[in-house]
Amino acid sequence: MKKSIFIFGLFCSVFVFTNLNAQTTDPATQSKELTEKQKMQLSLTEEQYPKVEVINLEFFKTTETIKNSDGSKEEKLRGLKKADKKREEALKTILTDEQFSEFKEHRKENRQSFKNKVKASRKN
Repeated sequence: MKKSIFIFGLFCSVFVFTNLNAQTTDPATQSKELTEKQKMQLSLTEEQYPKVEVINLEFFKTTETIKNSDGSKEEKLRGLKKADKKREEALKTILTDEQFSEFKEHRKENRQSFKNKVKASRKN
């Protein structure tokens, strides 16, 4: 159960990080908005920007497909975790070590924020 909650938290933190409403926004818009945010946060170069946008677009297309699939919650969570790992590996090849560390730090902070929100909602 804890593992499922963690995986769910991991998935949700991705969307908390992007601060997007995934249900009302298409993957192309999500990708553009996230890449714009990353451009500011990570100081993406003109060369990096289009590459990161392609990676983000692929990620959002994949997550949409997974969310709309008929799989169980556990299967969907595994798929989302795999998609997130694939995106992370792709970004690692494009970002500098400093940018990648910053990317990981933002994710860590957002995961913690999400965990705190889940804990707070359980108390109410």
